[in-house]
Amino acid sequence: MIIFSKNRPMQLCATLESLLNRSNYLEVHKKYKINVLYKITPEYTESYKKIIEIFRDYFNFVQEKDFPNDVIKILEKNEYILFLVDDTIFIRDFKFENIFSIFENIVNLIGVSLRLSLDTTYCYSINQKQKIPDTCHCYNDFYIYDWSKAQFDFQYPIDLSSSFYKTEILLPFIKEIKDSCINPNYLEHFLFMNIIQKAQYGRLNNLYNLAFPKKSIAVSVPANIVNDFVKNRYMENGITPENLLTFFENGYRIDVDLLKDYPNQSVHEQINLENYFKRI
Repeated sequence: MIIFSKNRPMQLCATLESLLNRSNYLEVHKKYKINVLYKITPEYTESYKKIIEIFRDYFNFVQEKDFPNDVIKILEKNEYILFLVDDTIFIRDFKFENIFSIFENIVNLIGVSLRLSLDTTYCYSINQKQKIPDTCHCYNDFYIYDWSKAQFDFQYPIDLSSSFYKTEILLPFIKEIKDSCINPNYLEHFLFMNIIQKAQYGRLNNLYNLAFPKKSIAVSVPANIVNDFVKNRYMENGITPENLLTFFENGYRIDVDLLKDYPNQSVHEQINLENYFKRI
């Protein structure tokens, strides 16, 4: 289980705090420890030391050395994979065992998305409305559908921002594209392409089911970008990582409890983070 982070102490802190507040992770963290795989430039060193000091009892912190091998080494330790990134905020409650039970009871399941829902009718990345797919049935308040027949966000079975997978299913796919994965963006892209190619040639072992909740459990806030590899869409008036660092060093944090039950219509929401600052 991995949270990917780079030069975003304020946002990472919000990811970790909201996960603790919105889930029963404290009950399961000794068995299903989440790892923060982070990469920083020198000016962020002290702020990450603060985060590690605060959260080290609950999360493992691994500084990136060799990205693909770091990822594989972490994933091999657990039965389940949870991918998260540091601009994710948990907005509704969930229990880990409820997610795991979906994998045990639904056949041909590739993953469980925490960001998709019946409300995500807008695809932020391409600025278009999207259709909620026809669902097969409901299990544990999660809807099951065929991702290969859906569109936009719903046709994207591989997501690093807030989705669960079974290690035995996904890890072999990751190992196949290991040499192309130099960062999280490339990992997601090449993993998606690998799965799409297998689907086209009938070599995906019928892994066409994807599950999502009625209401989104997590949402991504694209306030900024921290890489030069992939130019994902982000907020034009967002707050830069440098400005967020200054706020963090001056004792400000994102009050994640104010975002509980946020009425999102997309898996990405343009939330002005400064409106949710608190001083500690």
